[in-house]
Amino acid sequence: MNRTLTMGLILILIGTALSFTFGITSEGSFETYFGGEEFTYTELSYSADDFTGFDISLKNKAVTILPSTTGNIEIKYYETEKNWVDVDSDGATLMLDNDTEWYYNLILWFNIFRLNKYMQFYLYLPTDTSYDINLATSNGDVDLNDLIENHVSLSSSNGDINLTEASINGEFNATTANGRIILDSVDISEEAELFTSNGQIKLDDVTVPNIDLSTSNGKIIVSGITADVVHAETSNGDIEISVEGSLAEYHLVMATSNGSYYLNGVKVTANVYNTDQSKRIDAESSNGDVEIEFSN
Repeated sequence: MNRTLTMGLILILIGTALSFTFGITSEGSFETYFGGEEFTYTELSYSADDFTGFDISLKNKAVTILPSTTGNIEIKYYETEKNWVDVDSDGATLMLDNDTEWYYNLILWFNIFRLNKYMQFYLYLPTDTSYDINLATSNGDVDLNDLIENHVSLSSSNGDINLTEASINGEFNATTANGRIILDSVDISEEAELFTSNGQIKLDDVTVPNIDLSTSNGKIIVSGITADVVHAETSNGDIEISVEGSLAEYHLVMATSNGSYYLNGVKVTANVYNTDQSKRIDAESSNGDVEIEFSN
């Protein structure tokens, strides 16, 4: 079995080397074979009321969502023959689907610094209109700043998700792997779910009725949250939550293995409080401390 695997790996390496050699000799240079294609700068512009939402699927792109300065919907990105974006503007939802040739990741790995500026995607939205946003990308951060939107779902792998000075008039979902989720000065009118692995979750000045925070191998740090229900769970990380309100208002449950409990800055042994209250905070960690603090 091991011998078969070894032979397979050798064949793959030989095939890769031969492919590289063929590409270099046939196209003329290493640079040409690994990403020397021409990039086309694309700008799309639509009226504010052309769509009610966006469904965007990208690969290897960092995404920035900002207020429009023209009052129109504007989208800006680069594409090539090997890395293109299909646009469907026929319905109420504007759909963009980024596709690539199967070998394009090799191009990125060998030209990561040179191609980085071409891996940016910008979405500019009018500030007087709210939209539903469903966006997914890989190997890039997602940043949304200074906007008021409806239901929002953001997803990335190997990238952070950041919201700053934003209002969500609906549900909010954020999912990433190997990245952080950071919310700063954000109001959410309905439920929120934030999930990451191998990354930190950090919230500052967030208002939301019900929020679920989950990570592995990362801290959860929440400062000044206003919420009726908070569920926070991590493995191999501390949980620190400061809540706008008083302990008497909340059914508080803390749980940890290999960690300690702290309530309003004091180490405690009790981990369950006020079981008759409808507002609730659940904070669970393994291999980490749990610290809860109330403003009143």
